[in-house]
Amino acid sequence: MKKLLVLVVVLGAIAAFLYYPRGGATVSAANAATLAILNTAIEGSRSGASFAPALDGEVYKTGDLVRANIEGRAVLTFFDASTVSVDPGSQVKVIALNKVPGDGIQVTIQQDLGRSWSSVQKLKTPDSKWEMRTPSTTAVVRGTGFLTLVQANPTGGTTTTYQVDEGTLLVTATAGGTVSVPAGSQVSIADGATAPAAPTPIAPSPRIEITSDAGLNFLAISPSGASCGPFGRKSEIFGCVLTANKITVRDPSPGRWGLFLTMGNASTPTLTVETFTGTTRIGGAAFSRRFNANDEVRTGITLSAEGGSYEEREGDLSIGGIYWKGRTPAAGKEVEVRFRLPGVSKEVFACLDDEQVKWRDRVSAEGAHPTPVIDRFWFRSVYFREPSGVLFELATAGPGFAADEDPEHLGESLVLPPSFEHLREQIERTVKPIVNPRQAVSR
Repeated sequence: MKKLLVLVVVLGAIAAFLYYPRGGATVSAANAATLAILNTAIEGSRSGASFAPALDGEVYKTGDLVRANIEGRAVLTFFDASTVSVDPGSQVKVIALNKVPGDGIQVTIQQDLGRSWSSVQKLKTPDSKWEMRTPSTTAVVRGTGFLTLVQANPTGGTTTTYQVDEGTLLVTATAGGTVSVPAGSQVSIADGATAPAAPTPIAPSPRIEITSDAGLNFLAISPSGASCGPFGRKSEIFGCVLTANKITVRDPSPGRWGLFLTMGNASTPTLTVETFTGTTRIGGAAFSRRFNANDEVRTGITLSAEGGSYEEREGDLSIGGIYWKGRTPAAGKEVEVRFRLPGVSKEVFACLDDEQVKWRDRVSAEGAHPTPVIDRFWFRSVYFREPSGVLFELATAGPGFAADEDPEHLGESLVLPPSFEHLREQIERTVKPIVNPRQAVSR
């Protein structure tokens, strides 16, 4: 049996940079990209201000800057549901981001170093475009899933490699020549080199396929925290191709994969998990269970270096998240973690000031990837994702809102932390005024 191989790219101890051009004064999710922080510290800078810790779910536009350290991972979701996932140590700059009439999109991305995965939705208008630029190439995309790898050459300069898993790339070399790269093929072009006459096939590699019966919605969450599946139509995982009821992931990372499953109607659907190397099936199994209407189940699969295995392990429910303990149920006994959490993408839990670091250490010991303690001025926070992808926040009670405001007058005016004060005019234009109930009663 061939081992499950993992592509490892050594990029050196540099920062990862995601640059976003700024358009208008108002930041709107209808014409922007939304940041998802997968692990470790991510910082953002807006309108030339100093860097500050970025929040999961923040919206970025032209001129805004996001950066991650050498271990940082992030996903940007654009307003048309296209995504760009960025690995540690990569440099990616979005130099154009515009919405055009008819729900069209015009995006130009510049990647100078590192590895990214782009899942581009099918473009809806003739004037829509999605371009990926590197030092040696420009690739034109229309509904495609592809990997971009820019590596520094030992003698100077860089080499760009594109690997296409879905759709077609039209790649033009800066030095001249154009080559069409269909699904299942790749092309490499160094600085100063012209485009080859034809691409080459991607070498056979491990992959995992997860297929569900019609009506069973699912979402797979990789060990890095990226997700892919019909639920939410996400395709953030490197090498993941999504269809109506199936995902295929090339070169999946070994480790614990979370699975979220839900069914709208009462039924007994089947979920099939299979692993392959090239066209050779290595292993797999099919699993069925009874769902009541709108049931939601969180479980997982474990991919080992020797292939794939499926397991359901008993969970210890603690501070709202599942910590997998690895306890094996008795023969013939099905043990699963099952609870309802409809529509939740984030949970916030209060903790004592002097216990926050202990909770962070516990989360880290259980295999999650908590952020460092982040100063939010009125409180301090630690963020992490549980296996199904829900973001959890552990927030302290102190210093508290009385740090800069009279407790007797809380809520009577818009108060901003110092790091956001320069955005007051912009924020005041976008927030909706509310009536202070104490003032209303006093009248």
